[in-house]
Amino acid sequence: MVENARVGENFQDHPASGLGYELVDGEKSLDMLQNESELQAAMTSYMSDKSGPLSSGGAAVGFVSYADLSTPSEIRALQELILSDKYTGHDEATKELIADSLADHNYGSLQIVLLPATMNLSLPYSQIGLFQPPPEQLGKQGIVLAACLARPLSMGTIHITSSDPQIDPRIDPGYLTHPADIEVFAKGLEIITKIVDTSPFKEKIKRRYHPVEFDLGDRKSVEEYLRRTCATEYHPIGTVAMGKKGVGAVDDRLKVWGAKGLRVVDASVMPLHVSGNIVSTVYAIAEKASDLIKEDWEL
Repeated sequence: MVENARVGENFQDHPASGLGYELVDGEKSLDMLQNESELQAAMTSYMSDKSGPLSSGGAAVGFVSYADLSTPSEIRALQELILSDKYTGHDEATKELIADSLADHNYGSLQIVLLPATMNLSLPYSQIGLFQPPPEQLGKQGIVLAACLARPLSMGTIHITSSDPQIDPRIDPGYLTHPADIEVFAKGLEIITKIVDTSPFKEKIKRRYHPVEFDLGDRKSVEEYLRRTCATEYHPIGTVAMGKKGVGAVDDRLKVWGAKGLRVVDASVMPLHVSGNIVSTVYAIAEKASDLIKEDWEL
């Protein structure tokens, strides 16, 4: 057995939260596919010439910088909070990198996602429930606009509770344990409401169905809402992070410190989150790992 205290630490993810909107009469979203005849017509269109709603990518995505949404004093205050960090295990260089990025107008601090369907945002803990419309919105057309933290400060853990592989591990994602994440997240909700209140978008919106009552000016209410609705964006990384011995779990050739013949090749080796979706980075890690393995075996 090899003792490696870093395994299972440093969990990071992109958390998301959003607001749900009902569309005006005559506008359609993917909710139209709840109707059997609409679904059959969409399937026919796609099978015949790859057109129609099923040919859509399913979502629209963009990025916005925290610097563009904040005053200089807000940026300075957030940077000071991060640099005096007592909430996570980030080292000084990492804290400086994240603090600097929040003042960079060219850095995407927040990912904004438009999901063209009604979702039950009161059930973030249930993936089946989340991706279903709430009962009161059945038969109506709606969308969700979500904000996602591109580089969160919060960190969690994943650890086994048994040597039995059939027993689930204990997962603590640590979402929103760092107060800086709340501040950045709040700006995401603010830009969503601004988008919805701007033409020509606002003419498509009948009302906000979730939450019905919400005061963005009340920071306590905003924090409570974020904690109730925060969900994963399915970008977990970091629990077998690369780093020096005693700091990381794997070395610069992706070999587990202290173990022989064991290499890790996936998103868990990333020590710090990337500011976008992780799939291309995982591909790059896999390609590099392939080169390292060929080098080691002189292939």
